[in-house]
Amino acid sequence: VAPPNQLLIALFNLFGPMTSKKDEFTGKVLNYFGLGEVHPIYVAVPVGIVTGVVTLTIYRYYMGSSRKPDTKRIQVERQLSQALEAVKDLEGKLYNMEQQDLKQKNEEGRPIRIFMDGAFDMMHYGHMNAFRQGRALGTHLVVGVNSDESIKVCKGPPVCGEKERLATVRGCKWVDEVVENVPYVMSDEYLRWVIEKYNIDYVVHGDDPCIVDGRDCYEGAVKLGKYLTIPRTEGISTTDIVGRMLLMTRDHHTASSAAKAVNDESVPGTPNGGSSRSGSFGGSANEVASTPAGNYKLASSEKNNAPLDEEGEVVRPLPFIRHSRFLTTSRTIRLFGAGVTVPKPSDRVVYLAGAWDMFHAGHIEILEKARKLGDYVIVGVHNDSIVNQRRGMNLPIMNLHERVLSVLGCKWVDDVLIDAPYIITEEMIQSLNISIVVTGAVETKRKFRSDSSDGSDSDGRDYKSAATNADGTPKLPESEKEAYRVPKEMGILTVLPCSDLDSGGVLGFVQRIQNQRKRFTEKYQTKAKTETQYYTDKYKK
Repeated sequence: VAPPNQLLIALFNLFGPMTSKKDEFTGKVLNYFGLGEVHPIYVAVPVGIVTGVVTLTIYRYYMGSSRKPDTKRIQVERQLSQALEAVKDLEGKLYNMEQQDLKQKNEEGRPIRIFMDGAFDMMHYGHMNAFRQGRALGTHLVVGVNSDESIKVCKGPPVCGEKERLATVRGCKWVDEVVENVPYVMSDEYLRWVIEKYNIDYVVHGDDPCIVDGRDCYEGAVKLGKYLTIPRTEGISTTDIVGRMLLMTRDHHTASSAAKAVNDESVPGTPNGGSSRSGSFGGSANEVASTPAGNYKLASSEKNNAPLDEEGEVVRPLPFIRHSRFLTTSRTIRLFGAGVTVPKPSDRVVYLAGAWDMFHAGHIEILEKARKLGDYVIVGVHNDSIVNQRRGMNLPIMNLHERVLSVLGCKWVDDVLIDAPYIITEEMIQSLNISIVVTGAVETKRKFRSDSSDGSDSDGRDYKSAATNADGTPKLPESEKEAYRVPKEMGILTVLPCSDLDSGGVLGFVQRIQNQRKRFTEKYQTKAKTETQYYTDKYKK
């Protein structure tokens, strides 16, 4: 073992000042304490030890995050993923077995007739998915549409009149037959009449409860042993759509306007839920239509009218993406697109594109007209950014996937072009073998007509109708001339007049909600609590 004085001398040599005079300094210190010369081995050993400790410390510090992956954890995660996929497959097989069991209970070859009913107000792809599931349980789907008056008594006036709601239900590809003026709450006598008249085998409804005045609306069907449930389409509801429209802002979607929308004090669930803000949507549909729709230019003549940041620079619109709680999977799109076939070489392919936001009766009518022009209809759906750039504010209400599903659910549509280009090119026409390109006419304003039962929307708003050229043909909107320049030059462009069922389009829906903002806000609060409780009970959060 080295003498203590030798170790002390070695440490002085190691930690002395790192200069060229280190040895001289060390010698003076050692002489001061009366210590002699140190053997080299007593320097090398401590130096090696300290160097090793320092090196190990540095290695553990910098390389500790690069440890080998936990293979057991990865294996468990992989097994969990495989198990989840297996559960989905088993759920699908179980659902198919249930359908097969239903078919085996009936005589061979006999059609299985399903009945579903509802208000179907502002019909969306959630309603369509319910029709799809209901239709899958049988061979013929009969849908009853509640009357305006019965809806008004039970839950307040509907946003859409009965004529609009009937048109949207009839336009769904899974619906075979429609019954009008069905009461919101069917009595046992009425239910038996429906079953007998339409030869109904099963009455189908979603698995969410439907209670009015403490009574289950489908109690009669349960007693008859003819009641079946289907899974609710999660992430979408009329309540959710109303909430989106209550958040509409007059501004184009920039960082500042997005913040205004999120903090809208008049809508429950936002940070400042309370009274109305100046940034929220209000006024007439004319004011909204005149709102700048983006593409702000830097020209000085226009800079005064464009929104500016703190440094005086023009605020350019952000790429807009409408977020939704609905989880769109490839399986969902496949289910909605089931039955899509490739057009025959001899088919006249009709193409028309648009936003298709809040898919409504006007959309269905123009698609039906387009179908009559050819044999195969392809519908282009623009992405959220293009729609927002063209329409402004925080449109679209529905995101790209939601709008695609809505269009796929229409009986007049053969296929959908997702994220369609705004400008139609010759290459695109050749690639899709398009024979006819269709678009809607420019819209002028006249008084709105409504068949709404409460009269709240009648004769009070502007309604859109088609402007015409000098020869009386529908006029192409000025803003869309470049988009349709190629098909027009090729002589394959057809401009259709506006639909009588358009009712102002998506802004018409927004205006109806805003006209009765207080009532819809209160209704939204109540329904939102109910839906939250539904998900809480289902997933036991």
